[in-house]
Amino acid sequence: MKKLIAASALSLAIMAGGAHSANILTIVGGDVASLTSSFDPIPASPDNALTGQVSTANAAGQGLKLDATADIKFTYLGSEAGFTNFFLSGAEVFEAADANFGNVYSRNGVSADAGGFLPFFFTSNDGSSTVTIVNGAGAISGASIAFKVLEDTLDFVKVIAFLNDAGADTDYDDMVVSIEARRAVPTEGDVPLPGAVILLMSGLAGLGYMGRQRKAKSA
Repeated sequence: MKKLIAASALSLAIMAGGAHSANILTIVGGDVASLTSSFDPIPASPDNALTGQVSTANAAGQGLKLDATADIKFTYLGSEAGFTNFFLSGAEVFEAADANFGNVYSRNGVSADAGGFLPFFFTSNDGSSTVTIVNGAGAISGASIAFKVLEDTLDFVKVIAFLNDAGADTDYDDMVVSIEARRAVPTEGDVPLPGAVILLMSGLAGLGYMGRQRKAKSA
């Protein structure tokens, strides 16, 4: 009995120690690239937080993954584009031509899409046709997205999303948006053990106590 309880307790300890949560937002796949000297998303630049290396997401299955239900805040940072560009998430959020620096759009209780990605997309119109670039779906017609993480914890992640529309340049400044994700149900380190596991642990402890009582009586 003691061996059974000890083995069970060890396995439960392993389960508890391994039940860690992933960060609320993570960049999946893509290549590392550097923003070119023509990067200038007026009025966001110059801003050192937006310069340097980014992670491009140019293929299906690449982009921003959402680990759990979260409260999301989008902030418009700027755009340098001749096309008509929109940013959407559940509804129209920003139009590059009309949005002002620092404009905010918030959504609470956002869940991942079927592929596990944060649901948002860009549309870009050159005056004759519209290209739609969906997070997680990859590049289309020369348009793509890049990302840079600014803050990264279990429950809060801040990422910059850079749009490259189908124009001739490839500098990822055709619209720049800050994305902040805060876990709707915060976790502190480990994920809480499920109720069934807690009941099992209590039952094993009870069995151990009964075994000791029987041994004492027989002695």
